[in-house]
Amino acid sequence: MPSRARMTRETGLAAVLPEIASVDFDAKKIGGKPMPWQHDRQIVLIANPRSLDRSGIRPGAVEKLAGALRLG
Repeated sequence: MPSRARMTRETGLAAVLPEIASVDFDAKKIGGKPMPWQHDRQIVLIANPRSLDRSGIRPGAVEKLAGALRLG
């Protein structure tokens, strides 16, 4: 998890991380969306909006990806 969190901070890579990882991110630069999970852990999808925009990923895509990753 630490390496994925670091890559997200440094490169804007989107990642699925435990909710606790969100404390390492500047909320003005990197947003997270909660994802329903059937297990005792909560996870969030974290993505840098600027990096998504530069990559041509449309607004709302993060929510769609979070929906696609839902289990159950």
